[in-house]
Amino acid sequence: MYKPNITEKTTSHPYIIQFISKTPLREDTKTELSMMVYDFQPFDMLHAQRVINDKTLIDVIGKVLSKSLIQTHIINGRTDRLMELTLTDPEGNRLGAVLWNKYINQYLDYVNANEGVPVFVIFQLCRPKRYQGILTVNSSFDVSKLIINGNTTEFLEFQSEFPADGDDTTTQTCNTQCSHAEGRDDILGGNAVITTMEDLMKATEVCPEARVIDFAF
Repeated sequence: MYKPNITEKTTSHPYIIQFISKTPLREDTKTELSMMVYDFQPFDMLHAQRVINDKTLIDVIGKVLSKSLIQTHIINGRTDRLMELTLTDPEGNRLGAVLWNKYINQYLDYVNANEGVPVFVIFQLCRPKRYQGILTVNSSFDVSKLIINGNTTEFLEFQSEFPADGDDTTTQTCNTQCSHAEGRDDILGGNAVITTMEDLMKATEVCPEARVIDFAF
């Protein structure tokens, strides 16, 4: 057991146990261990933190309210895509969740195959970031895990805290002006959420060398 000297921690515990080739292992059936595998961070507590520790990955659970359009960036010569989800908890606190690359495909594959179904997600081992005052949690390379509408105790208990007659639709955020009459009707009817490019860019921290090259509409 020792204090790890690593840049990215998967737990806030100060110590780590390392197994070596001669470490003996045996089964223990008498000791009761917690079956809770997640360390959920409440949205309000995250927002209240003056300093965000972006070196420790965290877990969050939330209901998806909306999703942004996909952005494509060139970062260090590599093309990457990102999309932001807006999550809410039962108290109405909101948090942005930024998905990169394969996590976008996973999310869109699910919602396209389950249209009209309310979406709840567990975002495990994600990185909290605050950029220009905006707090988000971000997928961290291939370490993070996105679990959608699981059938576990954590999902069932969280879903039960929301009213049964709540709005089950997921809104796509538009970052362009809607010029068609149908788009204007959606806006007037409250069915479309409009945001500015400035607000969208504030939601996610992008490397200084990153350059927006395309948008998916």
